[in-house]
Amino acid sequence: MTKEQFEETLLGLRDPSPFTPRAFHNKQGDSVEFLFSDEDFVAERIDSLVTVYYGQHSGELVGCVIKGCTTRLQDFLKENPGLLIEVSDGGISLAHFFAAKQYKSGDKVHQIAYKKLREQAERYHDMAVLELCEV
Repeated sequence: MTKEQFEETLLGLRDPSPFTPRAFHNKQGDSVEFLFSDEDFVAERIDSLVTVYYGQHSGELVGCVIKGCTTRLQDFLKENPGLLIEVSDGGISLAHFFAAKQYKSGDKVHQIAYKKLREQAERYHDMAVLELCEV
């Protein structure tokens, strides 16, 4: 296969519809991914639950992944019982989750990342709900 054929194949696989911010639950991977930009990104793990995505070109926060919703998230909720009042219909607002992580973090850089994630979750609140998995 030539370089041109390879490029055509890859371009043919790309979805031509405009990007829509989204949050989706990967049950097999026990994670929730929240993307609010289609920019290519680099990942940086900031704690045991959250990995943030920064745009390769802009350097801006473009999304994140939350890992371990069955165990680690349940533990996080036990450690932060005030957050339980925000749980409804088996889900928790990502904005509330990120706010709790922001206030609990002792690292200024992580606090800024959590603040930006919270703002994006508030912006897309209809889809930014983290479903709690049964243990």
